Amino acid sequence: MQIDSLPYFLQLIKQNILLHAIIASGGFSNIDLKNIEHNIFTEKAIVFYNFSLSSNDSFEYVNFSIIEDVSNPSETIMEFSFLTRDSKYFENTKHYFNENENSPIKNHPLIKKKRLTRKDIGFIKIFDSPVPPADVSISKNTTYGYSINLTFYSDFKAVKERMQKREEAILNSKSQ
Repeated sequence: MQIDSLPYFLQLIKQNILLHAIIASGGFSNIDLKNIEHNIFTEKAIVFYNFSLSSNDSFEYVNFSIIEDVSNPSETIMEFSFLTRDSKYFENTKHYFNENENSPIKNHPLIKKKRLTRKDIGFIKIFDSPVPPADVSISKNTTYGYSINLTFYSDFKAVKERMQKREEAILNSKSQ
């Protein structure tokens, strides 16, 4: 996968050596973190402080965790949350994530209302196989600011299928 075919924010993710190593290895236990401000909570949860992806893209916190998928306990979910007070990512999802704001699901009245505080961008392939596509979303919270979430599901196909069924149900509810 060519880096320049990715949306801007995801290019930054792919080019970041630390994040790439964590995602490729599925954890941070074998990664040298001595020059990075961080706090390890468990062997599956860490937070990085004052994390910079570029001179224009810095985050107060980047949370990383690996959790059990509640819908299928034999599968895992790997998630990054990039926290910032900068609204540019939420206000300009076309530039940062190449979001198609004109898709039918995003024009549904229920989804339009939800998009005032959360935008589900969708699945985007950032890394080569075997890393699954990331489910990308960004949410706005008046207390904490903005959170950009990249979620990697080990059982990506089943999760994508569930999400497509949910979208179909929402779209069908509009026509009734």
